[in-house]
Amino acid sequence: MKTAHHRAASRSGKFFFRKNIEKDSFQKGGPVSEEYELMTMKEIFHGKGSFPGTQYYLYKVIEQLGVDRQKQEQIKKYIDFVGQRASGELINNAEYLRKLVMSHPEYQHDSVVSHSINYDLIKTVHQIETGTLAPKELFGEFLSL
Repeated sequence: MKTAHHRAASRSGKFFFRKNIEKDSFQKGGPVSEEYELMTMKEIFHGKGSFPGTQYYLYKVIEQLGVDRQKQEQIKKYIDFVGQRASGELINNAEYLRKLVMSHPEYQHDSVVSHSINYDLIKTVHQIETGTLAPKELFGEFLSL
């Protein structure tokens, strides 16, 4: 959990993840290094070495569900969106909000978020939620999902 609390952890942090998620290969009392490996979110999602990544397994599952091609394509778009977040191509919500605060004209770079800055943040979040604002750095080409 320590890693997850650092700034930009989703881009640069490494997290323990199972090397093989297809079988139950965990040996009770065995060394963690044999079962798990430190990976970035990009590696967890897109793959690393012989591990194909969770994206591969998600694609595999939706193909096995038997849903029609149109729904499969829609689900794959959502998976691709998450993949771009995992790889850092699209920033996450925390990065976007941090960027808003840091670039606010009233912010004094003293870690104080004034009422005015807070109001502008809430207003922006509301606009995103209602669809009146769709920042490209947050949603990329996925604005119409």
